[in-house]
Amino acid sequence: MVKKTTGTYDKRSAKIGFQEWNLEAMQEEGQKLLKAILKEGFELATAEAQCTAWLPIEWAVGDKPSDGTGGPPPTDPTTIYVELPIGPSDEQSPRWEFHLSELIQNMIELNEEGDGGPITTGKQRENFAAVRDDLRRLADEIDAALNRGEE
Repeated sequence: MVKKTTGTYDKRSAKIGFQEWNLEAMQEEGQKLLKAILKEGFELATAEAQCTAWLPIEWAVGDKPSDGTGGPPPTDPTTIYVELPIGPSDEQSPRWEFHLSELIQNMIELNEEGDGGPITTGKQRENFAAVRDDLRRLADEIDAALNRGEE
C-alpha cells in the first residue's frame, strides 16, 4: 500500500457551504436529485474556486502571534494551510493543514529499501536529488532575503 500524506481538516475552519443532509431519510427520488445537485456543486466549486495556500508561521509575529486564522502559531514551521473558498462566506472556508516535513519523510519511507535502507533506483535518486536541490535553492532565497540590508 502506498503511504500518502493527507491534509488534516482544520475543525476551526468553516464547513462547506451547505447544510448536512440525512440521505437515508429521503425517498429514493429525493436522494438522486440531491446527489445530482451536490455533484454539480462540487464540480463547479472545484473548477471555478481557486485554493489558496500559505505558511502560517509567517503570522507568528507581533503582540498577538497567530496562524493567520486566529489560532495559535504552528509548532512545525513547515506547516502549510490550504483553503478552498466554498464556505458560507468570503471570510469562512474549509481549510486543511499539511506539513512539508511529513511529505518529505513519507517520500523517503516509500522509496527506501527496508526501514532506513538505501534508495538505489536511478530514477528515484534523480527525483530525490531534484527535490533536495530545489529545497536548497529555496533556502538560498530565504538566506538572501534575510541578508538584505545587512551588507
